[in-house]
Amino acid sequence: MDTPDNSALRPKKLDKLYAVVAASGIDVSEWHTGKGHYETNPSFCFRWAFVGEKTALLCLWADSIKCVGGVWTYEGNARADQLERAAAGADHWDKVVRNRARQRATIAHQIDEVLKQAYRNKLGVRICIVDARAKVSESEITRADYRELDPVSWQLTYDMMTGAYSVRRDVETQHFESAVA
Repeated sequence: MDTPDNSALRPKKLDKLYAVVAASGIDVSEWHTGKGHYETNPSFCFRWAFVGEKTALLCLWADSIKCVGGVWTYEGNARADQLERAAAGADHWDKVVRNRARQRATIAHQIDEVLKQAYRNKLGVRICIVDARAKVSESEITRADYRELDPVSWQLTYDMMTGAYSVRRDVETQHFESAVA
């Protein structure tokens, strides 16, 4: 029986993105290059997708994950998102809106590149579930209040022609215990 209640998936604490990426099995040594503190390296800390030798990691908003046929499912198309966001900001009169649209288009492009690599190389897919206390809309959320690595691997389906993808995992393994110490 399908249920819209995904409370079992909702993160209960805010793990640092660096810790989530490391716990997923992805090498974080490059985070230690550059100026400033490695956990807040701007080359990495604003990304929503990462890829390693054996694993890909996607960050997904909890509200976007739905139960479909007894399976937790997220469906998207990062390639289409990239084009839409780039177009939305291309000629906007407000520089802030234009820059935000460009940043989100870049993030969507990074997600699509990670998905392609994960699909081509048959990598395991891990999901970092993200949530926020106050939400106006997903496009207006600027910060995460909760972030945790789901301890269960997800299955990726990806269409190389269109960029459409889905990630899924069984609802039966729905207990959410933090995988990051």
